[in-house]
Amino acid sequence: MADNHDDAFGLETGKCAQQVMEKRFAGELVQHLGAGRPHPGAEPGGKDDRPKAAGSGHRRAAYHIAWPIAAAQRCLPFLSPRFLSQSKPSMRPRRFVGTLLAGSILALVGGCANPFAHSRAATPPIPRAPSAFDDDDHLAWAESEPWAVVVRKTCRTLDVYRYGTRVRSFPAVFGLNGGGSKLYEGDLRTPIGLYMIVDKRPHPRWRHFLLLDYPNLHDVHRYWLAMEAGRIPRLGDQYPGPGGAVGIHGTDKPSFNRRHFDWTWGCISLENADIEVLASLVPVGTLVLIED
Repeated sequence: MADNHDDAFGLETGKCAQQVMEKRFAGELVQHLGAGRPHPGAEPGGKDDRPKAAGSGHRRAAYHIAWPIAAAQRCLPFLSPRFLSQSKPSMRPRRFVGTLLAGSILALVGGCANPFAHSRAATPPIPRAPSAFDDDDHLAWAESEPWAVVVRKTCRTLDVYRYGTRVRSFPAVFGLNGGGSKLYEGDLRTPIGLYMIVDKRPHPRWRHFLLLDYPNLHDVHRYWLAMEAGRIPRLGDQYPGPGGAVGIHGTDKPSFNRRHFDWTWGCISLENADIEVLASLVPVGTLVLIED
């Protein structure tokens, strides 16, 4: 009979019972939370409808807890007033339910703790990007090349590679005008870029001359851009061209080479013994990369 009586009572009260239960749980929740700070949205000079705390000059905070209660009831159906109104009195431990409801609401409204923080996967460390420069002793891009030459102006070296592995290294000197790439005829600079040996021949002054395919299309493009920008000096009634006849050769100034003194008009100069070795190793068609 007790069960039937409770069911009938819950149906009769309807909305009124639900509103009474909400107010009851709200009051118990505020009792558990205790006094707090004044509500940040309270208007200046307004009246607080809550009783003052004993021995305190401050009023109790007005907590807006309607939406947390509704959220908790949606997540936990057994906390809803309709469910509780239909239960036996012995099955409604109010203080326990109030404590559980307060903990659920604090978990929902707590701004400092993220309930999903522990479930997130740790961000993996970003791997370091590989270096953009090949190692001096091995060139990955030249592994398929029977022979390749790399000239490093800053290091003052000419290195010979066999299928990507360095096999010889020679000291070298360059154009009189120092760093930077050749732009026009007579600027006394050594070009920078990727070239090819297009001819080999003995030379009465420099032992051997290995001709490069300067200027290539990239050099011509740079030349015309410089012309439009006004960087090519005018010589009389005309402008100089991009130049040519740049190559690798020996020396008729061996003391300059030994002291690493740049003396050429734009070519790459080796000592005479070294140019003999280089000419015997690399064939026509060998790639030559010149770096600043």
